[in-house]
Amino acid sequence: MQLGGGLVHAVTAYAPLPEWVAWLAGASILGWATIVALRRNPWAGFAIAWVIITLLPLPAAGWVVGARYYYLPAAGLVLLITMALQVTSRPAAAIALVISIGLGLLAGHRRASEVVLYRQAVAAAEAAVTDGVTRGHRLFLVRGAVKDLDLAMKLDSRFSPAIQSVVVIPDVPASFIWLPPDLARRLDFLFARPALPPSGAYRFGHERILGLARRDEAPDLDEVLVRLPELRMIQIRRDGGHFTWQDLTDGLRSAEQE
Repeated sequence: MQLGGGLVHAVTAYAPLPEWVAWLAGASILGWATIVALRRNPWAGFAIAWVIITLLPLPAAGWVVGARYYYLPAAGLVLLITMALQVTSRPAAAIALVISIGLGLLAGHRRASEVVLYRQAVAAAEAAVTDGVTRGHRLFLVRGAVKDLDLAMKLDSRFSPAIQSVVVIPDVPASFIWLPPDLARRLDFLFARPALPPSGAYRFGHERILGLARRDEAPDLDEVLVRLPELRMIQIRRDGGHFTWQDLTDGLRSAEQE
């Protein structure tokens, strides 16, 4: 799950602790663990090498491939902290454990807040698309949305089966689209070429799921509007603690004509 720009701000504002404080505390624990382990455990070098080697492929990809890949270097960090706890004094180990547990609880709270905001944003987008579908629209550009919004809506069992025939394009690059067959040719210019790693294109029988182009490779809005004149542009906003939506299409079209 990746939040759009407006939602990132909402999560940060909702966090119970400034992010720099958590980073400072975490870096302090890791620095302490590294020094203690290197002094007293011959295997500490292996843990540090593991972290460095497993981190190397991530920046080499040239784009953010997702936080799920950080579990490999995290294993080395946990090993390093464990080594330090084994050889340090009990008071120092207790302090380190309390700080680590506190950071974990804060991170869990932040993640729970992000999930709540995500669900609220998706619900607002669903309301906007449902309204558009009743008016006969099939193509939607949703701004201020979340990554893979099209998939999130089409996998929601509460939604009408009619949603399978529409396309919801979020403003988050590299999102995936469950592509209706009859729109494949018209929407081909939106997708990444070649497919994004690790697997940016899937086919299940006649069904296709494709990844949108990255930000620096995506067509600009003017080109999209020329090729897809029926596209509806929806804005999702957080207003007074709740997410709302607004169809901006008519206003934007009128401004272009003037």
